[in-house]
Amino acid sequence: MSPAQIVIDTNVFVAALRSQYGASYKLFMLLDSDKFEFNLSVPLAVEYEEASKRLLGKIPLKARDIDDILDYVFSVANRRKVHYLWRPFLRDPKDDMVLELAVSASCEIIVTYNKIDFPAVLAKNRRNAMSTISLRLPDSLHKQVRKLAEKESVSINQLVTLALAEKISALLTEEYLETRAKRGSRKKFERAMAKVPKVEPEEYDRLSR
Repeated sequence: MSPAQIVIDTNVFVAALRSQYGASYKLFMLLDSDKFEFNLSVPLAVEYEEASKRLLGKIPLKARDIDDILDYVFSVANRRKVHYLWRPFLRDPKDDMVLELAVSASCEIIVTYNKIDFPAVLAKNRRNAMSTISLRLPDSLHKQVRKLAEKESVSINQLVTLALAEKISALLTEEYLETRAKRGSRKKFERAMAKVPKVEPEEYDRLSR
């Protein structure tokens, strides 16, 4: 029987770096097992890095430790090149990247703590910080964007966010993941993960007894 294909949301990766006693930590320690196959795309990998680096100063791990963890995680993942042809358009555009990857990779499972926007998964919602930027678009381009957004029944914000994600994926392509993956080391991964605090996890990350 083939192992289950899964996608792991960013909030689970962040939780894995906060407590060794949580379910998330246990899951990431099993990444190279034959229990499941972990799938990753460039946009989601970039979000992993961005979210984990925001923890610096809040957890014992240093930047080098997080890089060692990311390198290994990228090395054992099924690295998928996602073309944004099917657009789920969830309430949070960042969640779209997760669902898009899951659909593209034919994943049976999305591991997340977001039960509001991923109703099929039992978890607790944790929203990611979002940045606000102002864009000045030529009138002609703005009209085209508005018409396309109306046609797709989505907001202009969602459309622009996904367009940016697609562009980032095209620019970075697989080179970003492949370069990081080549540096992946189980030994360095375990050494870095050993520095994760031995504290009680948040309620949503606790293992069932």
